[in-house]
Amino acid sequence: MATIPDFASIPARLLPIETMLPVRAIEAGMVGSGVWAGTPAVFLRLQGCPVRCSWCDQPGTWDLPVAQELEEQASEEEIEISDDNLCSTGWRWIGATRLLALLASHTTNHVVITGGEPALYDLMEITTAIKQSGRTVAVETSGTLPLSVVSGTWVTLSPKHNNPAGLLVADTAYRRAQEIIIVITGPDDRRWIDRAIKARSASAPIYLAPELGRRLADPVAGHHQSLLLLCYHLAMEYGCRLALQADHLLTML
Repeated sequence: MATIPDFASIPARLLPIETMLPVRAIEAGMVGSGVWAGTPAVFLRLQGCPVRCSWCDQPGTWDLPVAQELEEQASEEEIEISDDNLCSTGWRWIGATRLLALLASHTTNHVVITGGEPALYDLMEITTAIKQSGRTVAVETSGTLPLSVVSGTWVTLSPKHNNPAGLLVADTAYRRAQEIIIVITGPDDRRWIDRAIKARSASAPIYLAPELGRRLADPVAGHHQSLLLLCYHLAMEYGCRLALQADHLLTML
């Protein structure tokens, strides 16, 4: 890993005023599905999500951070995860300058900002900095909130309709996305495929992914296979693509 500058030793008055983000984890991994599937990446996971999907594999990111809770922050060592997909047990407010230095300690050239729901925050400064550093940057969002990112940011939309918070997925989210990944939970989800086809940018591919979250009460093989088969038939019917999660395929080796 590259050496990380010690910005903590610089007086705060000499540092630029910059956007602070609540970081849950910085972890090396591989993009699991979509256009970038199989691409090594460093994942910047942010804290806070109002959507709270029942199948979410990161429910620890749901609680919204409070700026005054500085004494409860996790250490940088706790949020730095380099070789697995486990999320840290806490989060930490980090400015864009320091955050860029932490990301630079990973050698991969693709950065994925995820959550939680990244659209809760102004990502213009950090996405601009990442692009200027010569890396590609992608943001994963539910489409329920406006997204503030620099031009050239890859946007992966995973629309979360009928979410517990009652938030709506805007048509503008479909038009902004470079790809759309729809989690299929049953036959009734064909209405969301219809919505995506009508609202998307013409060049954005649509992927169908079976619900395979860790929170399934009884994740037996038969249930997984039936959802995967449903995705296959829906993909054939609508001309979509089948999303096969790379991390799930690895468990079969």
